[in-house]
Amino acid sequence: MKVLLINNRFPTKKKPHIATFIKSIFESIKASDNNVDLLISRRNKLKGVAKLFDSFLFYLQIIFFRNYKNYDVLYINRFNHFGFILSTKIQKNQEVIIHWHGSELRSMNLSHKFSLRFIKTRYFHIVPSLYYKSLLISKLCINKGNIFISPSGGVDFSLFNTGKGACSDTQEVVLGFASGAKKEKGLDLVLQLIKDLNDLEEQTEKTISFEIIEYGDEIGKLKETEELINITLLQPLEKNKMPEFYNNCDILLFPTHEESLGLVGLEAMACNIPVVGTNCTALPEYIISGKTGELFDKGNYNSFKNAVIQVITNIQEYSPREFISHYSKDEVVEGYRRIFKEINTK
Repeated sequence: MKVLLINNRFPTKKKPHIATFIKSIFESIKASDNNVDLLISRRNKLKGVAKLFDSFLFYLQIIFFRNYKNYDVLYINRFNHFGFILSTKIQKNQEVIIHWHGSELRSMNLSHKFSLRFIKTRYFHIVPSLYYKSLLISKLCINKGNIFISPSGGVDFSLFNTGKGACSDTQEVVLGFASGAKKEKGLDLVLQLIKDLNDLEEQTEKTISFEIIEYGDEIGKLKETEELINITLLQPLEKNKMPEFYNNCDILLFPTHEESLGLVGLEAMACNIPVVGTNCTALPEYIISGKTGELFDKGNYNSFKNAVIQVITNIQEYSPREFISHYSKDEVVEGYRRIFKEINTK
C-alpha cells in the first residue's frame, strides 16, 4: 500500500533526540512491504514564539500539500493538533490510521478537543501499549476492533545489543539517565539521589557514578552538578550512538511521571541493562521485578532509592533482554504487515 506518514517533528543531526520514534515507525512501515512518503517538519522548534511559528509553518505545509489523493493510507500522528485541517483533505476511498502517543489524550486545549470532533468511526487507531489502549477507549469510546497495539517502531535488537551487560559484578556501578532535564521526567528524584550519593555508596558498598544525557527545559539544574567528579554530562546522541551510552551504564534510571510506552527503558533492556522505573502508566507492562528491573511509587524518593539499592545489590539476577523480544523491531514489522493486511481486507 502507498502510505503518507504525517508528523510535525522528525529527528535531525542537530537534534537527534527529537521524535526518534517517528523515524522508527517510518522504517518499520517501509520494511513491512509498504511504500511510505513523509509529510513532516524538520525545524523542531520546541519553545516560545519559535515553536508557535514552527507550528504555523507546518499548518501551511499540510494545507498546501496537493498529493493526498495519491495515497491509499494517511498515517497521522498528532491528529489532535491538526486533524481539523486534514479532515478536509481525506478522500472517501482512503484509509486513515491515527497513531496516538505521549500525553495527547491527557493534556488537550480547546483546539485539540475541536480536532477530535473530526474522527470518524471508520478510522483505525494505533497505540503503543495496553495502557494507552484502555485510555483511548475510555476517553474517546473507540471501537476495540479498530485499535491495534504497536510499540512505536519497536527496538532494533541488532543495534541495541549487549556490551558490558547488566550483570557485571564489579565494585563500580554507573547509573544512567537519558530522559531529559524535565520535572515530568523525574529529574528532581535523580538530583536528590545524586545529593544522597554518600549514603547510597555506604548502603551498597559500591563506588557509584552517573552518566546523564544533557538536554531539557531544566538543564540549569544539571549544570549545577557538572563539577562533581562522579557526574558525566553528555550531549544528546544520535540513535545509533545510544547503545554505547546504555552499555556504559549498569542501571537505567527512569523516574518518569507518565509514559505512553517509554522506548528509553526498552532500549536499555535490549542492551541487557535493568531499569528502575515508576509504577505508573505503561511501565509495569515491561518492568518485571527481579527480571527486567524494579518499580517504585510515583514521586516517592524513598521508594525510588530503595529500588535502586535493590537492583545494585542483586544486579546479577537481572536479564532484561530475555523478556522483551516482543518489543523488537522485527516483531513490529510483522505486526505492521498484519495491520495493513487487515485494513486492506476490511
